[in-house]
Amino acid sequence: MLNEPCLGYGLKIQEMRERLGLTRSELGLLTKTDENVIIKLELSKIHPSDYFIETIATAFNVNPFELKKSIWCNQELDQCRAELL
Repeated sequence: MLNEPCLGYGLKIQEMRERLGLTRSELGLLTKTDENVIIKLELSKIHPSDYFIETIATAFNVNPFELKKSIWCNQELDQCRAELL
């Protein structure tokens, strides 16, 4: 069951954004959200919905399922997949 956010997922999202040369404002435009939401996401203060994960994955051109596994931990396996990003 995936139900606890992985530690450091926000930093991984920030690293991906920076690797692509996007500003927070640009990612906000691509995901049709506010820059403040991106800031909170990168600080791991909010936990994205499945829909928002798909939107981010599209902006990053990555598989949404893999991105989701990077954000939400699999407690049954007692591991996080944040290293995939």
